[in-house]
Amino acid sequence: MSMELQQLLNKDYQQEFSRTSALVCARREREELLRGGSPPPAAAGLSRRDQYAKEANHLHSSHILVDEQINIALEAREHLTSQRQTFKRMQTRFNDIANRFPMLNSLIYRINARKRRDSLILVDQFMEGLLSKESYDTPSDTVSHEKLEIKLPEWFDEKLFKKGQRFYCRFCFGISYSMLTGLVALFAIPTILEVLAGSRRSSTKYTAYKRYVATFLHIQSWYTCELKPGSVSWKSLTAVRSAHIKNGRAARLKKKGTVSQRDVALTLFSLVGPGILKPDRFGIRQLEADDWEAYNHYWAVIGYMLGLEDRYNVCRRNIYETRQVFQLLLDRVFVPCLENVPEYFEHMARVMMDGLWAVMGATESDSLMYITKNLFDVPGFIIFEGERINLQRRLREQLGGKHKDTGVDVSTIIEKSCIDGLPDTPPRLLYLKDYESLETSPEYKKLSYDSKFKLGTLCFIMSVYSTTIGRVLLNWYYRFSMFMTEYLPYVAFFLYGIKKSYVDMFKDPDMDSTPPKPNSWYNNRKPEPWYKTFIGFW
Repeated sequence: MSMELQQLLNKDYQQEFSRTSALVCARREREELLRGGSPPPAAAGLSRRDQYAKEANHLHSSHILVDEQINIALEAREHLTSQRQTFKRMQTRFNDIANRFPMLNSLIYRINARKRRDSLILVDQFMEGLLSKESYDTPSDTVSHEKLEIKLPEWFDEKLFKKGQRFYCRFCFGISYSMLTGLVALFAIPTILEVLAGSRRSSTKYTAYKRYVATFLHIQSWYTCELKPGSVSWKSLTAVRSAHIKNGRAARLKKKGTVSQRDVALTLFSLVGPGILKPDRFGIRQLEADDWEAYNHYWAVIGYMLGLEDRYNVCRRNIYETRQVFQLLLDRVFVPCLENVPEYFEHMARVMMDGLWAVMGATESDSLMYITKNLFDVPGFIIFEGERINLQRRLREQLGGKHKDTGVDVSTIIEKSCIDGLPDTPPRLLYLKDYESLETSPEYKKLSYDSKFKLGTLCFIMSVYSTTIGRVLLNWYYRFSMFMTEYLPYVAFFLYGIKKSYVDMFKDPDMDSTPPKPNSWYNNRKPEPWYKTFIGFW
């Protein structure tokens, strides 16, 4: 019982007691007046005897009323006493609970620690299965594309799925930008790169333009259309899954790999991972309760529809577990692969970025490559001051008191790759003295003035996007760009011609026999002339 309620009861009791006391005093004065004073004058038509009888009746009624008021006051006092005793008992219980708080806190801490430990065990078991040989040997589908039938998972939650779609609509620009960086990183996976390069459908700027514009149109249909049989998104998912089956079969026939469950899972991570792991970098934030849970459920459903088995689906049962899986994938797969990229990575990634330039003017290859490696925590690719300080701290720990001119092998500060197929390259050394500022870092100094300008512009755009007004404007700009890309790709008209510029996402791009260039061709390029750099600004 609270103190306020006790005070209210005290106040009511005092008021009732005052009224009763005043009434008793008034009745006693009247009784004394009737007993000791002169007899009252007879009323008209009444004898003196009748007058006294009438007064006696009034007096008796007054006594009854006084007795009732006294009884009410006594009941109020008993109720107040009972409430006071209840309050004392509750106060004693509160004190007992307060004395036991340390024990309860310890118990809660142990329960939470047990939950975290169990979650880590589940995540480790999942990662062990995902990165196993079995996951790569298991194809994305076991049926032919002619017999393919897709269906919703049993755990599909329509309300949560649509909420995930709304979450994308609120942050479509930032989410799409995160997907672009994820696609760049995806080329660093040897098994995926082997299939893409072997398909010969995205090895030039034009074929890459057709393929990856279609990719973004597919993804947009998943976000904006209702997921039911016969809808555009349903047809799109069927087409993408069929393409995986055909490309996997073609790759196996040419002995150029396969499209496996693991490859589809890593592709799903490339589309979702950057935005979930580093939402602040893309201006993405939760506006309503369970926005992230809805986004996680949305992509879990998409992964299932693309053929991922539940045991390999990287979007787990909740966002907390998904973040754990994503962080392990980043550390164990993508960071070592981006540090030691496979052959033809530079070519396939750069033609994709150059091809998308026709619809996304900010996709300058060098700056976007730098941002991608920065977002995926590749050592040496720094942008912000906190990243520079953290890198220097890690280098000092590795030096262990040695001279600052001593180089630190990058492989000592990252994890070993959990997948095979990476080339044997000389170790890259990092020197503490090179990271006194952003301008002195070796990787940043390799960028041209054009690339540095585009890098700064992208960082500025994303800082603007983190504001409400910036988010509204840039979301509108992205929707307008995608509309123009689908119906009037005017920039592509000048590059590829009007007829060739239109993209049908349900039709595979034509094959091109142009072989991809090796990584050494891009790594040994000469600096561009000043006039090309000047033109590149615009």
